[in-house]
This record gives sequence, structure tokens and C-alpha cells, in this order.
Amino acid sequence: MGKIKLSDSLILEADGANWGSSTNLPKGSILQTVYKETTTEKTQTSSTAAGWTGMATNITPISSTSHLWVWVNAVRLIVDTDSNEAQCYVTDGTNSSITYRFRNYDSDNNYKSFNPNVNWYWPQTHTAGTQITVTPYVASTDNSSNVIWGDNGSTSQMIISEIAQ
Repeated sequence: MGKIKLSDSLILEADGANWGSSTNLPKGSILQTVYKETTTEKTQTSSTAAGWTGMATNITPISSTSHLWVWVNAVRLIVDTDSNEAQCYVTDGTNSSITYRFRNYDSDNNYKSFNPNVNWYWPQTHTAGTQITVTPYVASTDNSSNVIWGDNGSTSQMIISEIAQ
């Protein structure tokens, strides 16, 4: 592991492929990005949220003060039945992001599709060097109709960037 001290406030540490734990790049710098893709989907009919495990992504934070920026770029998000709502968020197993709500306001008694590309700037901090798993979750608020995030056979993606603070 090599270390360069540019000043008291800027230290770069790397092994040639990864930043080290004492790296303190300026606020807003991307420390790392991880990527996952899946050809699975998550269908949920319960108001109890369930994880889209095919999209769960591991990241090992470099800094204990960094924030995460999480993108879920799914090929579809469908909310079946009028007045039903998909509630989507991400979690690390302990903490959760804000929840986005996608409501079917139609009166045609069928499904409503949405632009399923969502992102969260998540100010939740994590322990440097300890791997976490970020998993998208979805619930169907009417407790009887489907919400479908992703599509079996088509590629959806999750991208997580660790942002220096």
C-alpha cells in the first residue's frame, strides 16, 4: 500500500487498484463505484416490503464518513390495479433510505407502468473496511395486487458510488 501526503488535509493511499482507508479526497470525490446487473424481477403483493435479492450489491466503504449514491436502473416498474402504490427504497440491512412512492391513479382497472430508474443520495455512514449489502425493497400498498420491479430475462442494473465528505 503506497501513501502520498499532498498536504495535512489531503492524503492519497492506494495499492494500485484500490483506494486505502486513510485516503481523504476532497468532499464530493468518488472513492469507488460498484456495479451489479440482474435479469431477475421482484414481484410483491404484500404491504410488507420484500427485497429484490437478485439486485443485492456488496460494497466495502473506504471511509467511515462517506455517503452513498445508489441508482437502480430497472427495465420496468409496474403497479397493478387502480389506487395501488409501489413503495421502493434501499437498505443495508440495518438502515433504510427514503421511500419513493409510485401510485396508480388510473380508473381503467389495469396496470400503470413507470420510469423505473431511481436514485438515492444516501447520507447514511458506514464503518470503513466492513462490507455491507445494499438491497432494493418494494411493497404493494393495497396488499392484494402485484407490483413488479425489473423483468425476468431483461437486464436491470444497480450502481453504488461512495462519495467523500
